[in-house]
Amino acid sequence: MKEENIFYEMREKIYLTDEDIFEISIEEIFGINIREIIERIFEEIDKRRKAEERKRMEKQVLGRIECLTESIREKLKISKESQLTGKSFRKRKKEKDKKKQNIRELKLI
Repeated sequence: MKEENIFYEMREKIYLTDEDIFEISIEEIFGINIREIIERIFEEIDKRRKAEERKRMEKQVLGRIECLTESIREKLKISKESQLTGKSFRKRKKEKDKKKQNIRELKLI
């Protein structure tokens, strides 16, 4: 009872809320600073979020690299084909465009 009076007197002088009084009493009883613990928890959460974001970004970069390597492989394959068949790039492009146009027309029908 005497301790409660002290806390309420402190509250009137320093304008403490009930939560602050609860924190102070726990801190005095157990010797634990709750704010430090909460700050540590938030720091750990931030670290984990950053790690997750880093992993996500790594996956995106790897995906882009895979797309680029596939594109390069296809271009190299085309250049080898053109060397073997003697077809020019423009002719192959026209053939591809024709195939795409035919596919579009078939989809419309």
